[in-house]
Amino acid sequence: YIIEQEPNLDYQLALEREALIAIYNALDGDNWTTNDNWCSDKPVSEWRGIFTDYLGRITYLSLNFGDSKGELPSVISCFSALEDLHIWSNIYESGNGEWEAVNKTRLPEDIFKIETLKSLSVCGFSIDINSIQSNISTLKNLTDLNLRYNNLSTNNFDVIAQLTNLKHLGIYCNNLNGHIPSSIANLSNLEDLDLSQNNLTGNIPNEICRLNKLTSLNLAGNKLSGEIPINIGELSNLKHLDLSVNRLSGNIPASLAKLLKIETLYLSSNLLSGTIPADIIEMPNWDYH
Repeated sequence: YIIEQEPNLDYQLALEREALIAIYNALDGDNWTTNDNWCSDKPVSEWRGIFTDYLGRITYLSLNFGDSKGELPSVISCFSALEDLHIWSNIYESGNGEWEAVNKTRLPEDIFKIETLKSLSVCGFSIDINSIQSNISTLKNLTDLNLRYNNLSTNNFDVIAQLTNLKHLGIYCNNLNGHIPSSIANLSNLEDLDLSQNNLTGNIPNEICRLNKLTSLNLAGNKLSGEIPINIGELSNLKHLDLSVNRLSGNIPASLAKLLKIETLYLSSNLLSGTIPADIIEMPNWDYH
């Protein structure tokens, strides 16, 4: 029998250092926007975009690949104490007015196997929703998820709704389609939700009004239709609400006047009718557009 020994700390630190070098080489690190001290003899805590804990294990990793291309290697999953991971490549405006990412390679599923992750931000890659779905239990500690400009196309939003510890969720500027499901109410800890600039259709579900910790809600730039939920005033902590550039119809709900903390309200470029309720006009805290 072969008995595998649990890696000790020195082994783990060496493994993480080698993983960083592998990432640097795979993604043309010499041409990154910032790569100060990478692959040098200095402690990895002095490499640009890296923080470590008192043991020297990497807890924060921020990678800006700029215009570099290449596939992120699976060694990304070897960091045993990683809590914050931020990865992005440059994006540019294409000829049709949409945004395109320089690096369109698929993000390795191994990223979603990092059990210690609390914050994940990815910009400019291709993400398979099934990678998230198959690792839901691993991502139980995730509180911040930002997936922007990743060509994420799915109508299976129920997968995201299983990440019940999320406080901040941003999946804007992707290709999300279909309806916002009623399971959105499962994300009861959400403080801000940004699903703007996608292809979402259908009504805004009434269940979204159960997210009473929300301070910011942005659904702008979709194809949402129907009326604004009449009970939207139940979002008592809301400071910023943007429902502009959709196909919403009907009257502006009078319950918006219950949003005593509101500061900005955007309802423009819809199919709304009627007049603005007087109680809303008299609200002192916001700019309405």
